[in-house]
Amino acid sequence: MSAARSCLLVSAISSSYPQGVAVTYFLSAKFAFSLVRLGTNAEVSALYPPAGISLAAFVGVTTVMALMLAAAIAERQQAEDLLRKQEASLTNAQRVAQIGNWDWDESPCSTQISLSWSDELYRILGFVPRSIPPSQEIFLQRVHRDDREQVRQALERARLLYKPYRLCYRLVLPNNLERTVTNKSK
Repeated sequence: MSAARSCLLVSAISSSYPQGVAVTYFLSAKFAFSLVRLGTNAEVSALYPPAGISLAAFVGVTTVMALMLAAAIAERQQAEDLLRKQEASLTNAQRVAQIGNWDWDESPCSTQISLSWSDELYRILGFVPRSIPPSQEIFLQRVHRDDREQVRQALERARLLYKPYRLCYRLVLPNNLERTVTNKSK
């Protein structure tokens, strides 16, 4: 295939897409692939071989780059799939063992705390998973009133002094049943 014909094919295909998206196909006897470029200008002239480089060399280098990009994308997809499987396995293990967890992240620029609860912690506290935004206040409402101050103090020590704790206390569920739990921090 001649260089002029390849360039015409590139221009014709790219102009059929909306402005801001350039999809460019390079064809040779052995390879066919595409490059996608997002931007405000769908101009493809920058994708032509630079002066002094043959079209075959340009296509070869671009092919290698496309294959490397495809491999990186495939690797990332595999890692995301593995992460989803591991998260599902953890969720199932927590459900079976009735173990929940929570994480907090305190922004250094404010006193705002970002809190997240596992689905099983929602269940332990008597909530439908993700039905309410997690908060320390809602959690403490579930703690038995006789244990509440002890739990609040342990949470504050852990948050302010980074002191781990292990604490047994009672929860009062919406149906007024009491449940004794052990909370361990690190």
